[in-house]
Amino acid sequence: YSIMPKLMEASNYRKRRENNTGKLEQIYNEQLIIKNLVNKNINELSKEETQKVLDNFLLIDDLKYLVKVIKKSKEFEIIISNKLKNEIEHWLRDIQIEIKTEEGEKIYQEIKEILKEQL
Repeated sequence: YSIMPKLMEASNYRKRRENNTGKLEQIYNEQLIIKNLVNKNINELSKEETQKVLDNFLLIDDLKYLVKVIKKSKEFEIIISNKLKNEIEHWLRDIQIEIKTEEGEKIYQEIKEILKEQL
């Protein structure tokens, strides 16, 4: 009787670990897809690819590129959800401290204006 609960516990542990590993692989693959999209020329992005990059904006480490993606989304008439706008605005507040150049500040302001326009 005492061996059975231990075997079940070990089996459940393995299942949880496999599920977690699968989820991590899925996240990693999604990140690779986004990074490959970010490496494409902005003009080559389809509507779906633009939406995917926009939804995963935190993987973009270049403000200029983010502006281009947001402008591209306007071209495709992609509606930015309120949730996504809020996430971008919170992220902008967080990075505002790190912006040290005039060009960075202009880009920051441009992103804020574009988001306001989409209300």
